[in-house]
Amino acid sequence: MLITDVLPMEDGHAQERRLIDQVLSRVREGELWIEDRNFCTRSLLFGMARRGAAFLVRQHAQLPGSCLGPPHAPGSSAAGRCMNKP
Repeated sequence: MLITDVLPMEDGHAQERRLIDQVLSRVREGELWIEDRNFCTRSLLFGMARRGAAFLVRQHAQLPGSCLGPPHAPGSSAAGRCMNKP
């Protein structure tokens, strides 16, 4: 039950970023969204943060940035410790 939502697009050549508004309309507080690097945009990431959701995305080269502080462990699970980079 890892995947709970899919946003299909009929045009297989469409730029994924055209779907950002549709994605944001589905984002809910407390959710974790796992995204392709093509969705690594300021509008989507900040939109998710404003809605109280978290995201896991490989940073796109066109969106440079750096960590604001050292990594810290927010918790652990049966599989091990989780690391969070602020």
